[in-house]
Amino acid sequence: MRNVLLLFITAILLSNCNDRQAVNNAIVTNNKDTVTKDTSLDRVNRIFNNPFRDINNFDISFGDNFIDSLHVSYVKKGRSAVTLTKDICIGDNCESWKTIVDKQENTVLYLFKGDGGEYGFSNDQYFLRGDSLVYVRNFSVSIETWPTDSTDTKWKIEEVVYHFQANQPYTRNRTGYTSTLDKFDFSLKDMAAKTSFDIATKLSREKSLELKKLLKMKDSENRE
Repeated sequence: MRNVLLLFITAILLSNCNDRQAVNNAIVTNNKDTVTKDTSLDRVNRIFNNPFRDINNFDISFGDNFIDSLHVSYVKKGRSAVTLTKDICIGDNCESWKTIVDKQENTVLYLFKGDGGEYGFSNDQYFLRGDSLVYVRNFSVSIETWPTDSTDTKWKIEEVVYHFQANQPYTRNRTGYTSTLDKFDFSLKDMAAKTSFDIATKLSREKSLELKKLLKMKDSENRE
């Protein structure tokens, strides 16, 4: 009788151990599935090598004729003072910028590139003559719609240009959407633009303040 009882208890213990092992295996498997799950936000980080997103690559054509021709002309002249400020990070966003100063023409061209990780990236340019803004271009890639179990992230790609010293000041906007960001043409060369000549003076002040905030990032106490 005693031997039968021992065999019964041993069987119960072995059964419990097997059950616990099965549960543990399931937990490990589930954790592995969670970690390796390939979401659309994870996939977008694979385009870090894209020259539009690489915040330390300024040897590109940004897709704006005015800015690109201006940039090339300064390089060819070889008389401009050029400085680079790299990898200034605050929170989720990192910025690098190139400053080109031409003392003979009394002009400054700022080329900014920012990266917000899985939230998108930006390219911004500011051209000043004296202390006055002549031309500003804001380009951004941001999340329009967050992903769900059945849909990928919907991305918004937007370019807004402000020409404050044109014969007739104007703004120009180009906007596109995509769920396949790694296949998108960030030069926007085939995208139609909407132009408005109703440009308020306060926009120049707002963009000047925007520029100052970007330049102050390197001196921020929150800088990482």
